Amino acid sequence: GWGDCLQGLSEQVERYRNSQVMHDSVPDQLKPAIYCNGVRMPFPPPTKQIRPPRKRPLQHRQTSTKVWPLTFDNEGDSCC
Repeated sequence: GWGDCLQGLSEQVERYRNSQVMHDSVPDQLKPAIYCNGVRMPFPPPTKQIRPPRKRPLQHRQTSTKVWPLTFDNEGDSCC
């Protein structure tokens, strides 16, 4: 559910790789990103067809320019 805690790179990748936020219609700057030592790495491809995100009326839409990168510092999960 929404409140479940996901920790670690592999759990985050599995959470987002088939998410609607990864659809081609979503701008790249709004998608999750993986960085290794400051270099953006390719996000693993989806394992199923991704549906386009639902469009909400403008008065209910919250906009954000925040990017939520998936980063790690070579402890635990390995990026390179």
